[in-house]
Amino acid sequence: MKILIIYYSGKHTKNTEKIANIFKNEIDCDLLEFNEKLNQQLISNYDIVGFGSGIYAGSFKRSFKKWIKKLPAISNKKCFVFSTAGSKMGEKVNKKIIDILVNKNFTSLGQWSCLGRDVAFTFKKKTGGFLKDRPNQQDLENAKQWIKSIIH
Repeated sequence: MKILIIYYSGKHTKNTEKIANIFKNEIDCDLLEFNEKLNQQLISNYDIVGFGSGIYAGSFKRSFKKWIKKLPAISNKKCFVFSTAGSKMGEKVNKKIIDILVNKNFTSLGQWSCLGRDVAFTFKKKTGGFLKDRPNQQDLENAKQWIKSIIH
């Protein structure tokens, strides 16, 4: 079973990258950081694809969400979605991404989210942001347990 994780992680906190690396350490997978030039055909080489992003203004990174929306309909692919956010809206946002993927014939294995340090505004950047300790050790342990529970 071939697994790919595509993620976008903001340059200030790298919260989502931390989670993506936790997943990679727990399961045998390839890990790619999203960029707009990423070839969508790459997905055809994998059985399971994970999509992860920080939450920005209530959504996945805009260019990443747009890229996901442009994916062709595909058969026999499973997916999962994960996110980090400065608020507890990750699950709601993840479900919207899962809906997009299910409409493209992916089978969802589920979603996972945790709080992450938030430096969205200038004053937050100057003070180090909110939720400075997130994701914390418990979040990382929860991520390990979750990924192992969906990938057997």
